[in-house]
Amino acid sequence: MYEGQEQCEDLYSMYINEIVKLHVQRKQYTEAALSLQMAARKLHWTNARLKGSHQLEWEGKEQLYLKIIGYLDKGKVMSLLLLLLLQFLIAIQLLHF
Repeated sequence: MYEGQEQCEDLYSMYINEIVKLHVQRKQYTEAALSLQMAARKLHWTNARLKGSHQLEWEGKEQLYLKIIGYLDKGKVMSLLLLLLLQFLIAIQLLHF
């Protein structure tokens, strides 16, 4: 990855995190979840290390999914929550089995 691309990725992550904070402060949990989902789509279910971290990419994605699920639960959006839970369970099964 080129240096310019890395800087764009860092800015993208910072932007998403700020948007999520704003949504949570306003108790807009569904919007916070959907914003985090944009960040989760950038990660893969692989054993590659996250840039600047000892964490594996799948571990980072798993953490994001758990946060998203929590926000969808708070936002009472059960249809999206169930769909995301199903995707999460399938990914974890494929990763570990």
